[in-house]
Amino acid sequence: MGDSVVTGISVGQPPAISVVLPTTGRPSLAGALASLARQSVRLEIIIVDDAPTRGSWDQDALTRLVVEAGHTPVVVTAGGFGLSRARNLGIAQASGSAIALLDDDDVVCPHHLAKLGAVLDSGADFAVASSAIVYIAEDGSAEVLPTGFGWRDAATKLRVANVIPPSAVLIRRKRLPAFDPDLLVQEDWDAWLRMTTDGVTPTLTPALTCGYVKDLRSTSSTVVAGRSLEAMNRFAQGRSHLLARWASPLDEAVAGDRERFELRQETWRNQLSRGIPLPVDYYERALSDIFGLPERVVCCEFDFAAAALATERHVVKA
Repeated sequence: MGDSVVTGISVGQPPAISVVLPTTGRPSLAGALASLARQSVRLEIIIVDDAPTRGSWDQDALTRLVVEAGHTPVVVTAGGFGLSRARNLGIAQASGSAIALLDDDDVVCPHHLAKLGAVLDSGADFAVASSAIVYIAEDGSAEVLPTGFGWRDAATKLRVANVIPPSAVLIRRKRLPAFDPDLLVQEDWDAWLRMTTDGVTPTLTPALTCGYVKDLRSTSSTVVAGRSLEAMNRFAQGRSHLLARWASPLDEAVAGDRERFELRQETWRNQLSRGIPLPVDYYERALSDIFGLPERVVCCEFDFAAAALATERHVVKA
């Protein structure tokens, strides 16, 4: 068993968990940080400012939010060079023995990192939480959808498609590889494939603790791919590239699941070519059709939709 990340942490000790949170200064950063501030274990929170210009978010106000909750913030300037480089820079600055990731538009319940930390304390190296899809419509309303992520035997399923959102993980630092800066999309899937190829097995906690936000007002890659044939083609090309990069002999079940996913991908392309946008959770619906419904157990009464919309209560510069 490796270093403990939950038990035996007192106020006088440095946090064992470092959370790496890259941001371009979007207003949603405030909600993401507020959800980290509520965590029941002490954290080092590495905020990697990857905005192309300085001053896109109110550093004093938002770091004070973290400090007042008893956590340790570290702000690092990346300079607008992309998500992979920003994550790598944050990981290099982290002091914790375990690394969590959080995108600046996602939210997590107060028990998220305690639950994941307990998985690592049991001897795992790669802990994954069950995740809900939080849909934010163009009018600013939000709802939690029945689709999401949370499957056991994820190492096998990763050979078909990415089934692990980055905000759902806690990984022992020594097992986490660098993210490939040459990949503009799906860089997280590439890292998970690298880890599983090296024998690192994802271990699921079915507790629903992560809210994976899909905001129709944003430019996130999965949202855009559901509305643009060009973006969907880039998604498909990226997927083909990664499957070729991590090629290995396939058993009949995995080969069949890949074929089913590729047929679904063609359906998406055909629909987009006729100018019909896809449902916001098109990707997660396909995964559920192939793998069955994700496993998830309600952790607490945390309102993911309200948390995702809570950004305006905090000071963010225009």
